[in-house]
Order: sequence, then structure tokens, then C-alpha cells
Amino acid sequence: MENITVHHSTYGRGQIIMQSEKMLRVHFEAEGVGDKSFVYPDAFTGYLRYEDGRLQSEIEAHLESIRAEKAAQAAEREAERIRALEEAKKQQKELAAARKKTAKKKVG
Repeated sequence: MENITVHHSTYGRGQIIMQSEKMLRVHFEAEGVGDKSFVYPDAFTGYLRYEDGRLQSEIEAHLESIRAEKAAQAAEREAERIRALEEAKKQQKELAAARKKTAKKKVG
């Protein structure tokens, strides 16, 4: 994605000069700004926008899929937490019933 034009909310227009799986380096045209590094694709959630509308739509779709995946993972963790709590409650009830039964045998 090198040589693609982006716009930054503070630094203005720039060109991508390097992109890896997790980082993005942009050279900005404004005097005194120079090169800046950003976390990819997170920078596109608020700071950067592609000049090309098609690329911007693609990154927005990608970011939405990341958000959806994180939400699904969080929901699964919550469901697992609830299952663990329910299992613990069940075990406590069973233990209380066993103690009660043992206490009755001792009395009787």
C-alpha cells in the first residue's frame, strides 16, 4: 500500500511510505511534520482516512469485522463466565444437600 495518499486529522495530506501487518509509516507534506508512524489498522478509526474512497470503504469494512470479532469473543467469554458461575452454584447446592443428608443420618 505504499505511495497511497491519506489525510490525517492534524497533519493533513501524506503518502504511505511503509506498511507492515501492524505498522504504517506516512510522510506528510506539511512543513515540519515529516514522517509519522501509526498502528495499523487502528489509525483509521479516527486519525487517518484514505483519499481513495474505495480503499476507505475497504478499511472501514475491515475495522467493522475486527469489532464484530472482538464483540463475539467478549460474548463468548461472558457466556463461559456465566456457565462457570452456574456450575459452581450447582456444586454448592449438591454439597449442601449431601451435608444435610449426612447430618440427618447422624441424628437419626
